[in-house]
Amino acid sequence: MRNGSRAFFGVMAVSFVCVTACRGQFPTKGTAIGAENLDLEAMPAMLDGFSVNLFVKEPHIINPAALCFDKHGRLYVGAGPQYRGPKADSPKDYVKILIDADGDGVAETVKTFAEGFNCIESLAWRGDELWIANSPDLTVVRDTDEDGVADEYQMIYTGLNNLRHGLHGLNWGPDGWLYMTIGNTWVEDNAPLPFRQLQRNKSTDKTVYPLTKVYTKDTYKKSFHSLKKRETEGGMLRCRPGGHDLEIFARGMRNPWDACFDSSFNWLATDNDPGPQHDRIFMPVQYGHYTYRHPWVFDWNGKSPAVAPITKLFEHVSGSGTGVEFYTAEHFPAAYRNRYLIADWTNAEISFYKPKWDGAHQVPDGEMVKIADGGRNKVGDLKYEAGKGRSLFRPTDVKVGPAGDVYIGGWGSEYGTAYVPASKWTPEENAKYQGRVFRVRHKNPLISRKVWYPAKRKKPLGEWSVSELVADLGEYIEVWRVDAQDELVRR
Repeated sequence: MRNGSRAFFGVMAVSFVCVTACRGQFPTKGTAIGAENLDLEAMPAMLDGFSVNLFVKEPHIINPAALCFDKHGRLYVGAGPQYRGPKADSPKDYVKILIDADGDGVAETVKTFAEGFNCIESLAWRGDELWIANSPDLTVVRDTDEDGVADEYQMIYTGLNNLRHGLHGLNWGPDGWLYMTIGNTWVEDNAPLPFRQLQRNKSTDKTVYPLTKVYTKDTYKKSFHSLKKRETEGGMLRCRPGGHDLEIFARGMRNPWDACFDSSFNWLATDNDPGPQHDRIFMPVQYGHYTYRHPWVFDWNGKSPAVAPITKLFEHVSGSGTGVEFYTAEHFPAAYRNRYLIADWTNAEISFYKPKWDGAHQVPDGEMVKIADGGRNKVGDLKYEAGKGRSLFRPTDVKVGPAGDVYIGGWGSEYGTAYVPASKWTPEENAKYQGRVFRVRHKNPLISRKVWYPAKRKKPLGEWSVSELVADLGEYIEVWRVDAQDELVRR
């Protein structure tokens, strides 16, 4: 970000085709969405010049926590009834494809892509693999026959902590590593060694990771372990493709929910507070320690010279920093590009965060600016407990779409779901809970909405020219960047 809009390797060549060009290019059979998609009471107030609409809502999904786009520009959502205190026989979470074939900003079709998971808290595509953070597991699914339904399930790691402060923040970096964040709830004795080292679990378990067995949809069985509220230390880890060479990248966090990097591969993440403190925004650096559970110093505000500094404290006590995304697309005016978008679940808002450099540290350049604010729907307190009258805009993740629109996943007024055995989970039980995906765009008709699905995307990567691959290194859809760099390295 030192040079503003500089993209990966100095390239920001972007080619597009309209969304309607995708129509008929992939399976769309699923559940149709009707006029019930309208829900004006759920809408947040928007920054001047921006508009918002509901892309999809319950009953098609509940409690969405993770969004990502595949190589065709289709939006995937990880959602379901698992959060916040499931048992072994609770209903399972799922991944669904949300298909907007006519490009009007509303999904006409919802299709289940994969199911049978613990609470899904992050998704990341790489090639034909969808990586799913569903603590205590990290799972990969594949759609080998390209019918829009995953038929291979491979558990990469297990024994991680439970979903209370689970595995989040999956990101494929330009260095070829998969980065991930994990909260501080105790990991099991059979967890991969770096997770045990992070949390000082002295188990001598010899399980060999990554796991390699491949299951079908019917034979895959998620792991489960009961909630342990023992809190230790969270952090950021990374591994190579396939789950190999897992290592700790940074540590000293409590519950880092999401992280992303800018166009020069500089990280930004959120970390949830340890009590009466404010949540914090920080810049993870390799080998950095951010003081939580530090052996001899604790400084949540990051001012001690003995530990890595933080970037900013949230304005509110006990906000819940969730999704983080870096925006470079041409759809927003220049004043709103090269900014992070940061979601705050508790305070029902999405804000722009502009960074600047202070030596080798990214710090805020001015105050954060709200782009979406659900505060006009707030009635009463904002505690975690469920209550009537609370905002129906509760953002959990934020992603930039292929045409430069911003998609926001969010819960409604309930903080998770009550325990109900899967055998007794009914449509009536499901109807108690909300789940929404919002689409945000800029209203200025002078802003270009370039087409984004060129002919090259219909060809195998092996048939792309070098220039076509290099152009994708500057894209803001992660899987496009990742696939292009993998193909260039392969050659």
